[in-house]
Amino acid sequence: MNIRPLLAFTFIGLLWGAGTSQGYAKEWNKEPIAVLQQGAEAGDANAQFYLGVQYCEGKGVARDDKKAVEWLTRAAEQGNLDARYFLAIVYFEGEGAYLSDDKVIERFSREAEQGNKQAVEWLSIAAEHGNYLAIEWLHQAVDKGNPDAQHVLNSKKSLSEGYNTIKALSKAAEQGDAKAQGLLGRRYFEGHGVGMDRNKALALLSKGASQGDALSQGVLGVMYYLGESVGVTQDYKKAFELFHQAATQGDMLAQGMLGMMYSKGEGTAQNDKKAFEWNQKAAAQGDAGSHKELGLMYLEGKGVAQDDKKAAEHVELAAKKGSAEAQGLLGRMYLEGKGVAQDYAQAYIWNAVAVANGNFDAQAGLDASRQNLSPAALEEADSRAQKSFEQYRYKPEI
Repeated sequence: MNIRPLLAFTFIGLLWGAGTSQGYAKEWNKEPIAVLQQGAEAGDANAQFYLGVQYCEGKGVARDDKKAVEWLTRAAEQGNLDARYFLAIVYFEGEGAYLSDDKVIERFSREAEQGNKQAVEWLSIAAEHGNYLAIEWLHQAVDKGNPDAQHVLNSKKSLSEGYNTIKALSKAAEQGDAKAQGLLGRRYFEGHGVGMDRNKALALLSKGASQGDALSQGVLGVMYYLGESVGVTQDYKKAFELFHQAATQGDMLAQGMLGMMYSKGEGTAQNDKKAFEWNQKAAAQGDAGSHKELGLMYLEGKGVAQDDKKAAEHVELAAKKGSAEAQGLLGRMYLEGKGVAQDYAQAYIWNAVAVANGNFDAQAGLDASRQNLSPAALEEADSRAQKSFEQYRYKPEI
């Protein structure tokens, strides 16, 4: 979900008095940033709230999610209800993500326990976004007889199912079950069904990996490959070792990552032949990224004899699995007649799907294809492109 329209709507609602209006909207929202900043620094909660919103929206100042959360938090700590609710939207949609789950959920839990129905609603939103702490609070509140929490769980059965799954995984992980450690560690790493917690993820995945669990090894390898952005020191060599351990057990993700690392020479000596071999293994299991890489290797003759036709076959498989990069590449191949018969309609369709899936580099191919189509052919191609997008749109796997 794109948070920007939601934030804009919420902000407008507050200005019009649709929020928990406290009679100050007209006073501060019309002030210039310099005046707003002075008021916020002087400790005025209302000014802090509006300054936080301005930073979040990038209005009058450069957008800065960290400063937005900082000012909204300061206003919320002074009891500004609008700031509390706005902060919840910012947090639950992933902005200013340095703020911990515990801190946010604890704040709304306290208000919900005091009978604040809006706080219960925000907790239900957090629960739907996969925050386990919020899900847990709702279940505990039901046990205490909270009718609002009961209504939420009755209307959203999936929250009960997710809660039971996490409880079962947590219990098994604590008892040393390596598979449970891997599954739960991955959930903490992705924030799926629980609040995102990279420290817990690292601890659980390390335990699972040490017991030989392939999922733990693969996801832990991803963490070491990404490095500081996920809270660990980047270590390509360690990532490579973990991927190799998981890949030899048949883990598709690890096989694809090994192919990439051999291709780039990351954590190991560069080796196109081995890159091709590992991408083949991952592609055989249906990995879209590996199909795309094989297509490029066949196109360029890297690690394998150059073969445009085989390149097109692999690129098409990746494109049909939702790879926007492969979709754009396939569009270009149809435009140039490389590995496939030249077909401007197909070029238009695949480039259009690529752009719709976020590959804006495919816009040039889309424009070139359009110029080679008659009005009638363009209309038909556009209709087919819309249907193809629904069929081949990017669907992230969880």
